[in-house]
Amino acid sequence: MSGETFVCVFARDAAGVENAIDYRCLPTPTTTTSTTPTTGTSTTASLSWNPSTSTGVAGYNVYVGTASGVYGPPVNVGNVTSYVVNNLVIGNTYYFVVTDYNTSGVESVPSNEVSKSIY
Repeated sequence: MSGETFVCVFARDAAGVENAIDYRCLPTPTTTTSTTPTTGTSTTASLSWNPSTSTGVAGYNVYVGTASGVYGPPVNVGNVTSYVVNNLVIGNTYYFVVTDYNTSGVESVPSNEVSKSIY
């Protein structure tokens, strides 16, 4: 689709030959937030992304942090292309990346980072 940004990785062997089986291409997620907080001190962010074009994708991990490039442990969301992050504190900015993983558990590089300030 026009206007989308993708993060792509190609595995290469020692001779520099690309391995098409290990090709990973993951679109940058988009974020939206609910306008109604779920409680007086928190709200949610909705993430969505296009499916990976890689073969053998078993699912996706979502990473969330309060500083750019610094994330907590992965949240395994399964083989879906959207996820709602709950209980975000009003006044904070949150940063998100998504990875895919294959049936062997090999994880792709993270998508481009997106952020959302919660007001």
